[in-house]
Amino acid sequence: MIGRLKQSMQAMEMLMKAQNVTANNLANINTPGYKAENLFYHAYKDKINGRTVATPEPYQNMDMRQGSLNKTGNPYDFGIQGPGFFEVRKNGQTLLRRSGHFRLNAKGYLVDKQGARVMGSSGPVQLPTLVNNGSNQSNNVKVAKDGTISINGEDYGQLKLVQVSNKQKVERLGNSYYSAPQNVISKSNVADSKILQGYQEASNVNPLTGLVNMTKNMRLFQTQQRAMRSMDKMLSQVTNKLGKY
Repeated sequence: MIGRLKQSMQAMEMLMKAQNVTANNLANINTPGYKAENLFYHAYKDKINGRTVATPEPYQNMDMRQGSLNKTGNPYDFGIQGPGFFEVRKNGQTLLRRSGHFRLNAKGYLVDKQGARVMGSSGPVQLPTLVNNGSNQSNNVKVAKDGTISINGEDYGQLKLVQVSNKQKVERLGNSYYSAPQNVISKSNVADSKILQGYQEASNVNPLTGLVNMTKNMRLFQTQQRAMRSMDKMLSQVTNKLGKY
């Protein structure tokens, strides 16, 4: 009976973890480029006092499927069609991101919301002609599907896209950033990923699936609670009866 109580406690802990993951997904349903988290459990078998015991261990990974591409009309918004990532540099650290909501800073560098510089094929992307003398020629900036940047027909470099060969190695950081070991990162090409100017990738969270999962987890949690109460009642009755002898 004690073993059953332990199993119910483990099940409740697993359901709480699953509920937290689902709640976090739903909280980021409007975060551009957000990738939903999935939770799995592996059962590891150990021998304790000669008995084989299966211990569940949580395993969390990201659903890297493409989110829908929504048109914004902003010339500094870029959506990726395919598995690629933008590469940015912040405080000497190279980071990855799917969200391509960028702007020009005072020095003409293309940066993200946090000020990280967007990398091109030959270094940080800089478009000084667009900020000289306070001029505003953003509508003259054209970015081709291969990332080539042109202003009034003149080329000004190329946005860099990279791809990760092992998606299991991608780690989520804060502020829509991702990271991965250098040995699984390689330069992407237009055959794999294309850049769409004036578009933003939406989160790939499915709200209906999330709500269904939350309801299911809550019901299963309540079932385990009822089971624990029943076993606790039975243990109390057994203890009371044994106390009479």
